[in-house]
Amino acid sequence: MTKNNERIYEENKLSEVLKELSLNIDYYNKSKLVFSKKIKTVKNSNELNVVSNHLELIEKNLRNNNTALLNPYFGRIDYTDKNESKDFSLYIGKHGIQDTKDNTLTVDWRAPISSVYYDCQLGDNKLKIFENEDLDLDLKLKRTIEIVNSKLVDFYDVNTVAADELLTKYLAKNKEAVLSEIVATIQKDQNRIIRDSYFHNIIVQGGAGSGKTTVAMHRVSFLLYNFKDIFNSENFYILGSNKMFLNYITSILPSLDVGDIKNMVLSTFFYEFISEYIPKTKNKFKFVDKYSDDNSLDMAFKGKIGFVKALEKYLKIYEHDNIPVENIAINGYVVMEKSNIINLLQTFKEKSMQEKISILNEQLKNKIIAFIENNPNVKLVSKEMPEVKERIEKGLKFNAEARFMDVLRDFSKYFGDSKNKLNIISIYSEFLLALKEKFKDSENLSIYVKNIDNIIKQINENKFDIFDISMLNLIKKRLCTSKKFEDVKYIVVDEAQDFGASIFYVLRNVFDKSYFAIMGDISQNINYDIGMNDWECLTNEIFTSRHDKFYTLSKSYRNTIEISNLAIKVLKKAEFKTYEIEPFVRHGKEPQIINTDNFDETVTKSLKIIDDILKNGFKMVAVICRTQGEADIVSNSLSKHIELQNINADSESSFINGVMVMPIQMSKGLEFDAVILWDASSENYLVCDSDIKLLYVAITRALHELYVLYTGKISELLI
Repeated sequence: MTKNNERIYEENKLSEVLKELSLNIDYYNKSKLVFSKKIKTVKNSNELNVVSNHLELIEKNLRNNNTALLNPYFGRIDYTDKNESKDFSLYIGKHGIQDTKDNTLTVDWRAPISSVYYDCQLGDNKLKIFENEDLDLDLKLKRTIEIVNSKLVDFYDVNTVAADELLTKYLAKNKEAVLSEIVATIQKDQNRIIRDSYFHNIIVQGGAGSGKTTVAMHRVSFLLYNFKDIFNSENFYILGSNKMFLNYITSILPSLDVGDIKNMVLSTFFYEFISEYIPKTKNKFKFVDKYSDDNSLDMAFKGKIGFVKALEKYLKIYEHDNIPVENIAINGYVVMEKSNIINLLQTFKEKSMQEKISILNEQLKNKIIAFIENNPNVKLVSKEMPEVKERIEKGLKFNAEARFMDVLRDFSKYFGDSKNKLNIISIYSEFLLALKEKFKDSENLSIYVKNIDNIIKQINENKFDIFDISMLNLIKKRLCTSKKFEDVKYIVVDEAQDFGASIFYVLRNVFDKSYFAIMGDISQNINYDIGMNDWECLTNEIFTSRHDKFYTLSKSYRNTIEISNLAIKVLKKAEFKTYEIEPFVRHGKEPQIINTDNFDETVTKSLKIIDDILKNGFKMVAVICRTQGEADIVSNSLSKHIELQNINADSESSFINGVMVMPIQMSKGLEFDAVILWDASSENYLVCDSDIKLLYVAITRALHELYVLYTGKISELLI
């Protein structure tokens, strides 16, 4: 069939689908009206639930059909299923849509069969679409279809146009447009991560612009769609370093048919878990910013895996000292043997100390009752018991009921009080003091005594950073009874390299029934001493199950090749381990490196550049500075001439179009149509690994255009 005939076919097909969608919309609008009236007349809660659920489903279908009306599908696959000897032609869209007779109009991109579109080439393919289900097929046609506002713009067959050609077309658009078309451009290496088994914890090393955040959000959508019997939206938590970033990365979730996913700053997530154990008195608990320079070495010390393992060891000793392990005898009669206690502790080793105490107390109670029932003539009383002394003094007798109650009451908390609220801050302080004493006696470890002294001083001042809060989480998990956050089944951590390995040890052990997606790039750890500079600790000591997977995404889709080449040049000067970056071949303007004589000239040139960028149709522009202090000065100067977006890392507001001034720290994880890098001079950026990471992050924020301004000499990292 000729290209022209194919176009006529696709236009007719689109017309048919749009007609069916219009019928669907009319049907759902009428149904919504009926059920909206019906819900006002229901007479009991059961009926209300049924009608409410039905109305919710109608509204969801109505939303999906209205969305599909503008762009019903983006792909088509024609194939023969060899096992069934049957031909199929399927259209793939953001949502699975059926007509009013339940015939399939479009297949949801998350459906298992849609992997054919993302993973297969023409010809014979064998594809595992579920754990125990293989598909043997002959792919006849794989077509990408571009539809805008219900109009067929173009279509591209994998055998007539390079797949990268269409991707280049999408990536050349401004940032706002690209976000709406991600599902159509998922790549094979990204798709395998999105569709990996739900019970696999995944760690993803992805260079800047490799799509790791997009992969994480699409994985959430995929899991919710395919495993409804295991997950619901309330089971997912997306964690990051600041609220603005979280709002930005979760902004695409509604378009992926995902709602009500909880997203929290990681420190807040940790705090919420222990909030009932924290003093509520004003000024009794102060959170110290993770990125402060004053205690960076102390935080680096706490971020190491050895620190949290030392705490684990201390908590085991604490439990051992607080749970008596010995034969329990009354008047010489052993009612519970030491071996029995040891076996119970081993059987319930995953439970907290207080949960073990509760189990042991209950078991002892049952043992005593059984002993009394089996030995009615044995006097299980002790003259040392307060109740017994009182009865002896009063000359009272010990009938069976009395001695039964006396014994049970006296031994009801033999192993401790499981409802006692422990002071986890005091326990943490005691651990630090014990660790200090241990390190004092070690010639090799005595260098850390100063760190511990600083930490103790901070705790005594009621100041806690994210590492302290995480350690309190572990203490609570190991020692206390708690039902908090029991709904957590899946945790996504983005920009994971920002956090030390001990953070992930705590997450893995505190939320031990959860699955994890850990996304990051060690080349973007700009808090060099605090965060992670490799993944080995996570893969070797924390996520060690055979089901845990480590992936790398090496291809970068964000930047033009000219911008990518500059970033790679900077990264090649590093001494730390780096992962290969393969820039996607999309050409654009060369980065402009501009020398200025002074601050005022830098402001003037920046204003001219910003004006040109906006005139060219770009909507997101960032002026990126090294520090917050520098950003404040630059923002104050530029705001006298142009409107700037008021941004705050901890703000609840969404990431929006416009011109923004921010430090590198705040730009992490974000991307912009164009970036102006402020003062990339040799004085501002030294030749060292930490500054290499800073520059790498700043450069790779730019999608299309990059302007590097400097006064004096340019940094040697850019030469």
